[in-house]
Amino acid sequence: MPSLSEVHRHRIEGRFYARLEGSEGVDANPAPRNQEEARNAVIAFDAVRADWFASSQESFFAIDGLEERLGDYWSGLSQGRQSDSPDDPYEPVPTFRVEVSLRPDHLWFRQAFELGDQWVELNLGKSGEYEVGVFRGLFDLDPRVAWMSDRPRPVHAQLASQLSTAFDMDSWPDASDEDLTGLFDSLPPIEQLISFDVGQGTATCLARDCWCLLCSDALHLEGRSTVVCGDPSWICEHLSCGIEEACAAGLPVCYFDLGCGVYRNARTRPQDIQFCNCSDPPVILSHWDTDHWAGALEDTRFLRSRWVAPRQSIGPSHVKFASKILQSGGSILIVPKDRQCVPWGGRCEEITLQRATGTDRNDSGLVMQVRNRCENKEWLLTGDAEYEHIPDRPSAAAAIMVPHHGASKSKVSPPAPSNESESRLIYSFGPGNEHGRNGVSHPRRATVDAHVKAGWKSPGWNSGTPGDAVAKGTTLATAKHPSTHLGWAAAGWDRTPPQPGRLMRCLGVTTPPQA
Repeated sequence: MPSLSEVHRHRIEGRFYARLEGSEGVDANPAPRNQEEARNAVIAFDAVRADWFASSQESFFAIDGLEERLGDYWSGLSQGRQSDSPDDPYEPVPTFRVEVSLRPDHLWFRQAFELGDQWVELNLGKSGEYEVGVFRGLFDLDPRVAWMSDRPRPVHAQLASQLSTAFDMDSWPDASDEDLTGLFDSLPPIEQLISFDVGQGTATCLARDCWCLLCSDALHLEGRSTVVCGDPSWICEHLSCGIEEACAAGLPVCYFDLGCGVYRNARTRPQDIQFCNCSDPPVILSHWDTDHWAGALEDTRFLRSRWVAPRQSIGPSHVKFASKILQSGGSILIVPKDRQCVPWGGRCEEITLQRATGTDRNDSGLVMQVRNRCENKEWLLTGDAEYEHIPDRPSAAAAIMVPHHGASKSKVSPPAPSNESESRLIYSFGPGNEHGRNGVSHPRRATVDAHVKAGWKSPGWNSGTPGDAVAKGTTLATAKHPSTHLGWAAAGWDRTPPQPGRLMRCLGVTTPPQA
């Protein structure tokens, strides 16, 4: 059976039913290394074979009673209740990604956006007018070439309804306000924002600090319950191993996205991708793009985690992933479209989760703002949302995860750094990343220039080809073009954060993050 993490062997010629997955536009100022091809843009579709879907009508996906079966199947999504179904009905679905690379002024490109989330038919063959790349799995490093003669055509209404019933989120229950606000019993102190090197994707965690642990936890000394505050190094010299463990910095509180490089950019992943789940941290999914959740297919322990995700238009590959979580005993709290704010508070920090105000998947996802009340400073975790779609965005920030891996085309200025020396701007991208058969790589020149203009310093980055060197100043990045991994990056509130010792020991690494 085809797995999301494996490359299946289904043939690529024939009819497909598909939904627009997204597009990568061109850079207004393309890098000089490949100016001609950089003028192209890529359109991607999430697809299933038409003959497979027709044959599935005699199985779980038979149209008679399908809505009721799916309602029963997804009912345990928010409770972490493993499905009663002995087999995953979505596991056999052979999913494909179909990419077309065209000039952005091509009629095809304009019409693709008019399709919205409509189901369309694609006819792929061994000859035709348009060359396409076909990926047979998220980590397919060898996409096959096929051809199309016709533009995508919307399928008839009855078929579209059947496909939507099978691959939409309509059967998934919304999370209640109590479920969402109760995700954290009490929010522990947060001292570090850590971005992981996952290639062309995003995975970020909020982590505790040793000082916060010692000042907030009751430690048992010689039979007495004592709250210890003081110099952590002195305490660790005099107390037991259990207390030394409490002193370790870097215990993840939650993750914001758990992605990695996929499809054409699967090769940008580092060799080993692993995260820390010692405290069973929840995962907040900014939006449903695969490069923001595929890391859970590398570290499959997180399939059993508690996830929070927005209600959005999705396709077959995303539904397969959600079903995998359900089958593994994990849960997904779905944030409804009309839920604008989810607050979590603690003694030191407060987290606000808001929906971005745009219409497409990137700009309608979840945005996280973390505020330190004592310092009166904020971290901004954007996902792929442009700044103009972020409600109540701060005018200044102690740390920002740059939108869309540095491909933002925001029409408004980014927040300024709240501290010119200690604030951090973090770019998460894969070394040598590419989009379709063109020369566009992230980060893009216009994005970097906009942040520099807002006060973020990036000495070492050439304005024409950002990412080709190691940035300094207030800028950190997880990679350097064309092929160098720079490792993880960390930011604090008002100073360079301490080494995340707990996280380093858990992951078996000796090199601390850039900070």
